[in-house]
Amino acid sequence: MTWYDKQTRKLYHADLGIPQNAQTQHGQMLLDYSPHALDAALDDRYGNIVNLPKSLDTSKAQVIEVEMEGAKTTKVVYRIPYNEEYDLVMVLVPDRRFVKTVWLNKNSDLHNTLDASKYDIPEDIDVTKDNEIAASVQPYFSKP
Repeated sequence: MTWYDKQTRKLYHADLGIPQNAQTQHGQMLLDYSPHALDAALDDRYGNIVNLPKSLDTSKAQVIEVEMEGAKTTKVVYRIPYNEEYDLVMVLVPDRRFVKTVWLNKNSDLHNTLDASKYDIPEDIDVTKDNEIAASVQPYFSKP
């Protein structure tokens, strides 16, 4: 892709809506960790992340954030259970199965400080007259 036909990057959050055409489900995929991800696993604020998963079943992971360039999904942030207290958050380049970075979040963390101004709103969801987003996605932090 050359500079003159480069698509605009857009960033979406699950709580605000993710476009229906975003490719986030890839089944079971083997993972390749970047040196940065491996270093981050040894320097997490909650302690060392041991036993990083060798694969990820994307159908069982929560999609937190998606970056797209045109119709192509270029980054997906997944959240999976790690242990009884923490979830593992993984930033992936999905078409390469490449993990850019990892960190732990407390599974009780509800992320009430989401800055919606940093995200785009998909065109394929309805916006109510009160300008609240009526998306069909469930918030990633809701527990059954």
